[in-house]
Amino acid sequence: MSKLIFVIGASGTGKSSYIQNNFKGNDQFFLFDLALKSQELFGDYQAMHDLSHLADIYNTLTEDGLMALFDGVPLVIEYCITGNDTEFMDVLKQARSCGLRTEVIQITLDKDLANERVKNAGNAYFPSVKTNEETMEVLQGVIESYAMNLDFEEICTIGTDDGFLRLFRKGEDGKDTFFFVKDDEVIFDFEPQFEFQKNEDTFYVKTYFDFNEALEDLLDQFEISKLHPLKIKEGFKIEFQKVYHKYLNDIGTGQKVLGAWNKILN
Repeated sequence: MSKLIFVIGASGTGKSSYIQNNFKGNDQFFLFDLALKSQELFGDYQAMHDLSHLADIYNTLTEDGLMALFDGVPLVIEYCITGNDTEFMDVLKQARSCGLRTEVIQITLDKDLANERVKNAGNAYFPSVKTNEETMEVLQGVIESYAMNLDFEEICTIGTDDGFLRLFRKGEDGKDTFFFVKDDEVIFDFEPQFEFQKNEDTFYVKTYFDFNEALEDLLDQFEISKLHPLKIKEGFKIEFQKVYHKYLNDIGTGQKVLGAWNKILN
């Protein structure tokens, strides 16, 4: 499954060094870096300030990044934390919503040491903070293009007291499977066949070969009186109704819960 690896931290903490030491030169990873692509295409970073070159940099990075995802090669993205990182969090959610795995590696360093490193950096150093906004913008385009080419769709969105639940269908090898995730589960992967294949820092999502089974399990795991249906794909409403009413009959929940759901199911 395709993956995005974000290396984040404040200026001067050593993000670029970490990427160079752990990912650069390894064809198992793709460095999603505007400055690097500028240097690769035009020989220096200054090309990013030339409007005649900027479109080439954006388009080439978009195409190369998209092809890497389709080939199953993880994208490595450097991002400088500034304290106002809403766009970064939006990209994480966007990636998760179309089934991309995400990993966040945070690099930390004493503030004075970090400032000293920035002060002493030579001309070869290009601060990633200068391209934060542009990097996220181009990456969003890549994710959108990736999602458009997947046999992957959101079946329903259900509100909870502290966020959202989303149930998805994904096509793979000619078969449909279903899974659901919470919006705070930023780092997740699909449950592997064997326990030893799991990583302790990853939240694993169970997949189901049947929509009804997936929905029944969702209703079993979360208190139904605290769930608020927000959106259900039209073609699944009848099946959704069957499972929902069967579930209510089994647990004996009354009309109070029914009212909120009937508005969207009918």
